Amino acid sequence: MSYVRALISATSDKEAKKLVRFLVKLKLIAGALITAGEALYWWENHLIRKTYWNISAFSKKTLTKKIISEVKKIHSDAVPIVSFYSIVDANKDFLVWIHENTIRK
Repeated sequence: MSYVRALISATSDKEAKKLVRFLVKLKLIAGALITAGEALYWWENHLIRKTYWNISAFSKKTLTKKIISEVKKIHSDAVPIVSFYSIVDANKDFLVWIHENTIRK
């Protein structure tokens, strides 16, 4: 089984918490951490400075397409950040926790 850490953006604390609750209830992620920080990026030929909330979530590689699909349904940005990073090595108990707390797929 392959495991991933997802990075998902959110436009507010409320949106971040809504996304995490939604994904946890669907068992697409086992859990997540939420942090806030300033973002600077180009959008439609304008330089945008805005605070974003970053969700660091833990899941299985087999669930990535479903996570992207579900985030896009409720995210307020036209192009939300949803990216995945392989967990190469980790505490085995942590990986068991991810496995036991996500859907069997």
